[in-house]
Amino acid sequence: MKKLISVFMAIVFVLTALPVLAINSVATEATAPVFSVTQESATSGLLILSFNLESGSFNSLDLKFDISDGLKCLKIQKSEACSDGGFVSTNPEATDDAYNFSMVSTSGYSEKGSLFTATFEITRNNLESYSVAFNIEDCTVTSTDNGVENISVKPVNPIFSKRSLSISVASLPKKTTYCIGQSLDTTGLSVKAEYFNGESKTITNYKTSYNFSSAGTKTVKITYSESSLNAETSFDVTVNNHNPGELKVVKNPTCTADGLKEQHCTVCGAMLHSEAIKATGHSFETVLIKRPTYKTTGESKKTCTKCSYVAEVITAPKCNADIDGNGSVSSRDALFILQHATGLKALTGSALTNADLDGSGDIKSNDALVVLQLATGLIKA
Repeated sequence: MKKLISVFMAIVFVLTALPVLAINSVATEATAPVFSVTQESATSGLLILSFNLESGSFNSLDLKFDISDGLKCLKIQKSEACSDGGFVSTNPEATDDAYNFSMVSTSGYSEKGSLFTATFEITRNNLESYSVAFNIEDCTVTSTDNGVENISVKPVNPIFSKRSLSISVASLPKKTTYCIGQSLDTTGLSVKAEYFNGESKTITNYKTSYNFSSAGTKTVKITYSESSLNAETSFDVTVNNHNPGELKVVKNPTCTADGLKEQHCTVCGAMLHSEAIKATGHSFETVLIKRPTYKTTGESKKTCTKCSYVAEVITAPKCNADIDGNGSVSSRDALFILQHATGLKALTGSALTNADLDGSGDIKSNDALVVLQLATGLIKA
């Protein structure tokens, strides 16, 4: 039997590890135990808590814990270390909303770490948080003068949240100022995921959503999902109006293709305005390539003076030595050429075109000689 009246202390425990505790002992040299409670896992639908011995020792421990709405006790299980700790009895007794639990060790127990785990089923997922109240009904410690004393153990209070995942911005991106319509640059952005059991890690497979279609302070939303758990956070950036630069020619027009003028933002380089410069069109001239002679045809090309485009190739017929147009080549045709060459007579029309029989570009006596040679049969056309 325990010697003194047990001390009843209600405890409500928070999300993280639970430090603990004021102690009173009748035996001045007794080493009072210090307890804490931590969250062991974030298993879906379950809340698993570990009741730990932080320091000191005890011979017996009687406790009862009450739970808030939304939780149901499933089991209490001793830790592996505790199973070999010399405990002669462990008597978990379940009721509808609570558990009574006793631990007795005749030699005393002082091994730091988990004593047991308590598993609760989350029966109402619409609640934001759950509480577990530990009532230590009796705790005895053997003092150095061989007496057995009851002591009071008073942990502090937490509440366990049902949230098992949260994310936060560990460092902002390097770029936090934008112009309208720009895309988010996540260079330098670091996002951290934090779990209900105290673990954390840097994540990269998050998603972002934002709207930079107007100027002002804009919120970038970050969302993350893992094992059916969802979390979100956000950060703000500044979106400014564009600063229009000069309208400049970026592409000159050609004879057949339009050119282009563009206006860009001087801050971000985005194109704000563009307009076409109408094509100039061709400008043609006929260029002589080769003059005709009495033996060969001539050639001219209709060419654009701006882009060298050739629109047409014109073939000139061979020169006809029948200058007077009487149907035969004779010395009279040679005489007409000599008269034109000396200024006595001016040839016109086809006669003028045909008179340059050697293709020299000038009508001279040599052309008259060609006519005489053709007329006498010395040469042939």
